[in-house]
Amino acid sequence: MELTKRLLAFAMVSVLAAAEADASPYRPAPPYDPGAKWCEGDIPVTREQSYGPDGAITQVGPYYFRICRWGSGDKPPSRKVMHLTYNPALVKDLSTTKVMGALFLVSHVSWKDRREFFLKNHVETGIENISGMQYKVLIHEWIGQANPFYLFDSGPKIDGYEVPPHFFKCNEPIVQLTPSNANCTIYLPYRQITAHLTVTAKSIAEIPVDGIPLIAIEAERMIETADITDEYEMLSKELPFIE
Repeated sequence: MELTKRLLAFAMVSVLAAAEADASPYRPAPPYDPGAKWCEGDIPVTREQSYGPDGAITQVGPYYFRICRWGSGDKPPSRKVMHLTYNPALVKDLSTTKVMGALFLVSHVSWKDRREFFLKNHVETGIENISGMQYKVLIHEWIGQANPFYLFDSGPKIDGYEVPPHFFKCNEPIVQLTPSNANCTIYLPYRQITAHLTVTAKSIAEIPVDGIPLIAIEAERMIETADITDEYEMLSKELPFIE
């Protein structure tokens, strides 16, 4: 777990320099507890918003997820955008609670279509090494160098976990000190749907880019934990279904 600790330490130092630990979106996750209640613990959901303590089920694309909060219930499964959040103690080997507050699933865009849409008219200009992972640097062929996309396809594992394919783009250059509104949005696939989440810098700290490979891994594990498609028949008898 040494690499995990180093990646997490970088992300936390970057954002905690001007903020208290309990106010930071990068505070450490609680110990793994598979018996924890689904909608309790350190999650950004109030009691009034929650389907607690045991959660509810909804459908996103062809999959069923156990959720604590719902955002676009007026949409059919094929058009849903869902804010996925629940008790972080339920995710094995989770290092930070960051993914709990900013992860969204999108059912109506495949990974292939999302990748083609965002990277259209972009050309590769080089390689950026981020925490031992090789990212292609892609700039727009008309606009130029302003805030390129960084694309990761495959690479070495981190503590036994594959880093999922993903790409990200920041609203400020990744190599300089940034204002408090600096952020990076990460896009990744999950089976036939896609996901995205945003990581944010605090105060004058740098955007925690070195933590992005680990955050992509943990976002994927968070989605996998909430995916109860194979258990739907059993859990649908115990939990409410939210359209």
